[in-house]
Amino acid sequence: MTSVEYHPEHAQREKQQLRDRLSFERTRHAVRDLGMDPDWGAPIDAALQQAFDAGTLVEFPAGTYKITSPSVLRSHCGIVGLADAREDVVFRPPTGTSMRWLKFGVPESALLQNFTIDRRDDYETSVGMGGRIKRDVLVENVDYTGWTPSGPQLFAANVTDPAGVAIVDGLYRTGPTAFRRYPDSTLDIWSGRGHQGHMILRNIEIHNGSESGIYTGKGDGSYLIEDSYFENVVHTAIRGAGRSTTIRGCTVVMDTEAWDSRNQKVESTYDDGEPIQLNRAIWAQTNDKRFAGPVIEDCDVLIRNSDKAISGVHVNFDTGGAILRDVRLQVDDGRAVPVLATKPTGEAGEPLAMQLDGVHVSGAAWGRGAVTLEGRPNSRIEGSHLSGGGDGIQLSGSPGTRLEATTVAVDGETDREGDDGGPALERPTEPDVLPSERERTADRPESGTGGDESDGETGGDESDGETGGDDGEAPSGGSDDPLPYRLVVKSLGGGVCRYVAAAAEIRGTPAAEGTVVDGRVADRVGPERGVDEFEFQGPLRLDVSEGAELAAFFVEGDGVDGRVRIDPSTGWTPPSEREDDESRRSESDTRTLRVEGPTEESSVAFHFRVEGDVVDAPGSATAYPDGWIVAYMQTWWDPEFEIRGEIAESRWPSGARVVLGDDVLQE
Repeated sequence: MTSVEYHPEHAQREKQQLRDRLSFERTRHAVRDLGMDPDWGAPIDAALQQAFDAGTLVEFPAGTYKITSPSVLRSHCGIVGLADAREDVVFRPPTGTSMRWLKFGVPESALLQNFTIDRRDDYETSVGMGGRIKRDVLVENVDYTGWTPSGPQLFAANVTDPAGVAIVDGLYRTGPTAFRRYPDSTLDIWSGRGHQGHMILRNIEIHNGSESGIYTGKGDGSYLIEDSYFENVVHTAIRGAGRSTTIRGCTVVMDTEAWDSRNQKVESTYDDGEPIQLNRAIWAQTNDKRFAGPVIEDCDVLIRNSDKAISGVHVNFDTGGAILRDVRLQVDDGRAVPVLATKPTGEAGEPLAMQLDGVHVSGAAWGRGAVTLEGRPNSRIEGSHLSGGGDGIQLSGSPGTRLEATTVAVDGETDREGDDGGPALERPTEPDVLPSERERTADRPESGTGGDESDGETGGDESDGETGGDDGEAPSGGSDDPLPYRLVVKSLGGGVCRYVAAAAEIRGTPAAEGTVVDGRVADRVGPERGVDEFEFQGPLRLDVSEGAELAAFFVEGDGVDGRVRIDPSTGWTPPSEREDDESRRSESDTRTLRVEGPTEESSVAFHFRVEGDVVDAPGSATAYPDGWIVAYMQTWWDPEFEIRGEIAESRWPSGARVVLGDDVLQE
């Protein structure tokens, strides 16, 4: 399996290149040219298949079209909705229909864009799409409405040409589900052993999944899964493996107290009355393929309530080590393990070691260690922060594991010894290693342990049956008093807006998914949905890394006249602090710190501590209570900081050029 790691600009460029390659022999208007009925009268199936066979791109005006039998996509054909909104072009089957409506007949150059497939508001009707793709297929802005019984997947496909590309950009299913056990459960998106090319799955949104949300990991091709949102997906939200799989910018929420009220039977049970099992957020699992784990970066996992959760990020025993960068996990259920890599068998690919850079774990309580590694020697945990109601780092059979520039401030044990009797962690002697904060939390109440273990089984295929570990009691303490101000971030539609908000104190509300760490939270809204809300106090700083024009930022609260829209580039200062803030700004000059490449690695961590203030920093940087800043230099980007004061301690990347104002700190 070839190692391929995709970055945002590469993925966007691939999509544009695919668009440029799409070609159609003819384009026809569905109603005017082909006589299709837009009022759900006569079925359109025969006319649509004739158009596909002739290599035709069919354009559909607003309307509701009756579909009664499958249609096979050939080369140089497709469906495009002409209406302004996808919900205005609807394909609806009669009640009781269950079929894979759109079948991929190994097409080359096909387009499906801007329409809705209606599964109807019952548990008797289901339609989907899938098959084999040769190359150059784009599925964009397609919504599945209605309810989901057992039936065909939303999208199930393999790209058979090793040089072929398929892109799904905007595929949505958020309605209720009839939960069934395997094999009657329904995968939403699947790609299997026959996949040889490259597939991009972007802007996917799935709620109430009865099996896996996205299931990949057993094909020899590559995958990019990004900018997607999953809420209450049974078994696993995202499955993927291999260094040629990148999972980026995704959010997974598990909360058994937030079910769609229309879900069949009791909201949080299967049809046999047993509790729904929200087992894993991201699962690296390959069976017999001997793959390493995937690259997982800039993702958020929130496990609020779950009866039988196993883990947030789970690397299976048949899979080599994964790479986690800038991953934020909040675990409150007292059961799930935030990051779990189980002891590998002979089926696991190399390398076995885990790499964790910029991983943030928080929450009320979890099972086992926040990072639990079994049989993963020479792993590395760098630039990370673990805090909350559980143990910190738990290792077994993982000698040579290194902890660098990482803070562990947990209520339980900071780290445990390995099972060979030696030290669990190798701590380098260089001064960039952040001290453990165990001594700072000695007066916190110890979290409880015990309780029954969960078997974690869902009945799905190839489930490893891992247990969820010990229960933990939520720590006491903290104030529930509301903070004086509220930040509201509202999606304007059309894409994803990513941002980081920072304040003296900031607290998430139920309307936000991002995890707050040390007064900072990274979150996003869009592409079609989203309002985030946070309470905060003190000056507010915002760093928008993508899509600033796709969201509106508002502040409301004490001394604010209603809800005021603010400019994220300038942030916001409470009225009572503005005069003081201006005087502070004039006390000293601000200098720019720039860390410049080149670097051979795609992402390299560096660390520094400032005697003074860091006025502005990129969203990938993290500030810790003891004054250390951890950030990353990438091959495509040189980070900049605005600093007042002096750099007291530092560890810069080898080969990097570091400049502070007019002073060169490292050539």
